[in-house]
Amino acid sequence: MIWPHPLRRGFKWIRASRARIMLAQARNGPDEAQRAAKRACYSAFHDGLTLLPNCKYFRARLEQALGHTEPPRQALAVLYLNLNDFTLFIDTHGHDAGDELLKIVAARMLLAMRAEDMLSRLRNDEFACLVAGLPSRSQLSDLVHGLLRAVSAPLNIGILYLCVHPNIGIARCPADGVSTEALLANAEFAMRLAKQHKTGFAFVDEH
Repeated sequence: MIWPHPLRRGFKWIRASRARIMLAQARNGPDEAQRAAKRACYSAFHDGLTLLPNCKYFRARLEQALGHTEPPRQALAVLYLNLNDFTLFIDTHGHDAGDELLKIVAARMLLAMRAEDMLSRLRNDEFACLVAGLPSRSQLSDLVHGLLRAVSAPLNIGILYLCVHPNIGIARCPADGVSTEALLANAEFAMRLAKQHKTGFAFVDEH
């Protein structure tokens, strides 16, 4: 009997192994491509730090909500929030501490909001929330008071023990705008009113 040369047996084993690897890759390829596409889609519409929906996602959802409202329009409001002295906090304690503070604030706001509301990080220390189904000023005020209490509660970041104070502006549809740009701009304006007058929160018409 003539035995195959050892190297030839090795080459056959290598070719067979490569074939199995290629087959496995072909089988897993579509799943991995789908996972990569989902990751890319998630990254495109979410903030990498807080994992909240980003500004792009928020605008799309707000436009969708406005597009589904018919006269008389449903109760719809945009809340715009930022933090007092956040830039000073970063200058004093560094960006890592600032990032940790933003993650804590985001988590607290999520717990204070209703499940049907949408919370988003727009940029830096600015957040927005899309609220539907609360028609009255008193109902919105109650919701915002809860947010203020949640965000302002004492917290620890490393050895730091501090309280952070937010400012919240409220714009309502249709009284304060019927477009994405108008509602966001007016909610930001109301937030600056709250900051200027140190009231914690303000409606657009409180000036």
